[in-house]
Amino acid sequence: MRSIPRLVVCMTLALSSVVVCCTGDSRPAPEGAATPATLPPGSRLPNDAACAAGVGQSHWEPRPDNATPNHTSGVACSEVGACSAWQQNIYEFAARVDGRFTGTTDQILQWGACKWGIEANLLRAVATRESTWRQSQVGDYTRDSKLCSSFGQSAPCYQSYGLLQVKASAAAHPATYPYSQASTAFNVDFAAAWLRSCFEGTDRWLAKKPQSSRGYSAGDIWGCVGAWYSGAWYDAGAQDYIEKVKQFYLSEPWLKPGF
Repeated sequence: MRSIPRLVVCMTLALSSVVVCCTGDSRPAPEGAATPATLPPGSRLPNDAACAAGVGQSHWEPRPDNATPNHTSGVACSEVGACSAWQQNIYEFAARVDGRFTGTTDQILQWGACKWGIEANLLRAVATRESTWRQSQVGDYTRDSKLCSSFGQSAPCYQSYGLLQVKASAAAHPATYPYSQASTAFNVDFAAAWLRSCFEGTDRWLAKKPQSSRGYSAGDIWGCVGAWYSGAWYDAGAQDYIEKVKQFYLSEPWLKPGF
């Protein structure tokens, strides 16, 4: 994407305990970003400070356009009177979301993954599918004035914002806008909290969706990834989305030249 000196970079990455050799790109790959497996349901989750201290110190930034939202801190539900709204989505985790972190795009993904006990490469892969790591990404265009007005916009509008495409309308993730657009860390924090809540087994409503193809159960992170997209449990849309995210998870395009 940018004219930079070319060299050969060969390094062993902790990302997947594999050796990655890249040619033709002088950007350093993410460092110090060990990606342990997603913590089992019921696990004690790390605190913000520990996760902030554990991110890699590389200044690698494939998305310099994210600089402003990457350095904009988020907000806690108690500060904006949104706790009851967020509790409808992420239950007991609502009070833990605040997006209080700044850094590079990858550092923010590392931090959010650590905070919510989710494998960092999985979160990287979801972000690749949702926005190719662009916090400016918008989606779910609608002309429905009721949906737009539910988060203070006039029709037509976009409903989904940021790195992980947090949907702002009242029927989706109410009271997350404009923070989900303004702060990359808030965007990641909220979306990862949603995935964690689903993984813990709290989203029993998923099994009641007519389009869900199987019974919902805790401990299925890929089912939760699909539900983040479709709002149902292994319906056709979720299954297609899961397969696409898995392709990114396996191929790790963020490590390749030109990402």
